[in-house]
Amino acid sequence: METRIEQLPAFDVVGYGVDSRMDEASRDIIPQFWQKYLGGAQRPALNALAEGGFPAVEYGVCCCFQPGSDAFRYVIGIRLPAGIKPPAGAETVQIPAGEYVVGLTDPASPDNFPMSIGQGWGELMGNWLPKSGYVTTGGPQFELYDERSDPDRAKLQIEIWIPIRKA
Repeated sequence: METRIEQLPAFDVVGYGVDSRMDEASRDIIPQFWQKYLGGAQRPALNALAEGGFPAVEYGVCCCFQPGSDAFRYVIGIRLPAGIKPPAGAETVQIPAGEYVVGLTDPASPDNFPMSIGQGWGELMGNWLPKSGYVTTGGPQFELYDERSDPDRAKLQIEIWIPIRKA
């Protein structure tokens, strides 16, 4: 996995969310939510509002972490252009400005793509972070889905962004 550290300005992601947990029993919640989103009316509604139109760069945001628990909220969404009203039922997640570690997942076939995302998170949180001299800030973490994750490609990749600070 390729990694780099970047400064990121603040921005908002507008989208639709689901509650999840970081446990084995909940591991299918997010992939099932993506399938519902990709096949439903929410994606076209968001993409119609995006700068540049369809397909928009999409985000999978892990946020609203519950202290002392493994519960969190996962929101699939886009950056909404200034002055555009979010669709009905959409929620907004503020991504704070700051320093982030960015990991690019290894190229994977469409069948292995979901597994490669999990491996990317495991690599960043389980290997890179403990050895880096950084800790997470506890703020929203996100997956960035752009042209590299287009399902028509033979090999797919995403970027994983985790907010960090010096330990």
